[in-house]
Amino acid sequence: MPVGAYRVKFLHYHGGMVRWFLFPLVAVSAWAQTTGPAPSEAESRLRARVDKFYTLLQEGRTSVRSLRQAEALVAEDSKDAYYVARKPDIREFHISSVELIEGGQRAKVVVTAKVTVMMVGAGPQEFDAPVTSTWKLENGEWMFYMDPVTLGQTPFGKMYGETTGATGPPPDLAALMANKPNAASLQSKIKIDRSSVVLTPDAPVQFVTISNELSGSIDISMDDLSKRIPGLTVSLGASRVEGGKSTQVKLEAKPGVTVSGTVHLFVAPLGNEFDVQVKTQ
Repeated sequence: MPVGAYRVKFLHYHGGMVRWFLFPLVAVSAWAQTTGPAPSEAESRLRARVDKFYTLLQEGRTSVRSLRQAEALVAEDSKDAYYVARKPDIREFHISSVELIEGGQRAKVVVTAKVTVMMVGAGPQEFDAPVTSTWKLENGEWMFYMDPVTLGQTPFGKMYGETTGATGPPPDLAALMANKPNAASLQSKIKIDRSSVVLTPDAPVQFVTISNELSGSIDISMDDLSKRIPGLTVSLGASRVEGGKSTQVKLEAKPGVTVSGTVHLFVAPLGNEFDVQVKTQ
């Protein structure tokens, strides 16, 4: 996919409630997959739980019982938020990436789901939507949870609602609609300093910088394939980048190994996607 290609997503604010799913305007085709190392036992168990959870959500399109069964995979401190949150209309899904954090006690999982979204003037539309969910270990089991601190945080500022735990007045929706920015102009404020890197014996370690010129925070992630490019170690400096800040992606070649591959970086919730071509010389 060309550098700078992106998906456009909507953050829904409706009925005093912040929605916890982001949907794209344009479906983007996936790149070819390659075989990588087998996941760890912890990751395998997590993937099984995520698959079960989203399968129940998918079945929940026609069965309230399935949605209730999914509650068993929701952390106790997130059940209230889960009860009131609008459930997505998932047709299909697959797990795109898994990131274990905090010593393997928590995780971020990106699932690409085919969802139906009601759009003003266009009716129901079907899209491929990357959905980021957070998980934590409770009594040895992976549980889906909703972070009340970050739930309502967007690059445009804080969205207030019943599930965010935020205080203060709700946003002036009329003013927001009258002064809403162009999607492309918002995405242009997320910048990467280069799209290709050549690692040499004299410079086997190099960095790519992603800058956030928005007022609110963004989340940076990469897919599993980017972590498994032979001979290359990819490290993300900070997954959350506050407004006006930047983060670096570290690229390091192993000695004596020829590297050739593409690192795929994703920006949520705006949906920017950056491809960085990496090779050795």
